[in-house]
Amino acid sequence: MDIQKELLEFSKSKIIRRVCVVSVVIILLLLSFRLGVWVGNKKGTFACQYSENYERVFGADRFGTRGFPEDIFREDMGGHGSMGKIVSIHLPTIVITNPSNTETTVYIGNNTVVRKLRENIAIDNLVVGDVVVILGSPNSQGQINAALIRVLPSPPESSSATSSSIPLIPSSTNLLQP
Repeated sequence: MDIQKELLEFSKSKIIRRVCVVSVVIILLLLSFRLGVWVGNKKGTFACQYSENYERVFGADRFGTRGFPEDIFREDMGGHGSMGKIVSIHLPTIVITNPSNTETTVYIGNNTVVRKLRENIAIDNLVVGDVVVILGSPNSQGQINAALIRVLPSPPESSSATSSSIPLIPSSTNLLQP
């Protein structure tokens, strides 16, 4: 019984309490440091994967030497959207190609809305050859997480009346000519 009394008195001493409090504080600091390392590692991994797919997400360098777009009427919409023709469907992803033949992989999630004209349609109604506009956000694999897919009507057949020499969107070179 003397040993129990001695241990009880020893545990009630101020030195032991201070050692326990300091130990708990050090353990909490080490755990918070470890949590910071883990979060930093996750952010670094995402940034690395994102930078490896930067060109696939944002396309080739479109900006001139002054930082302005060289072609203001470009066909794609950057990392948050794209426009083009469906060339491959392997749900939950589709691949589209824009008029400059850049392929973009689009991930279709459960919350993706697919519309044709004014009505919602099922994802299964998408077919290869459909012209679509995609709005969404880029992910670390270089894909677009689609929030909205709008199926556009098929472009009209080219005829002699529509193939005039007047461009629909003036290019910068046409603006400079008299």
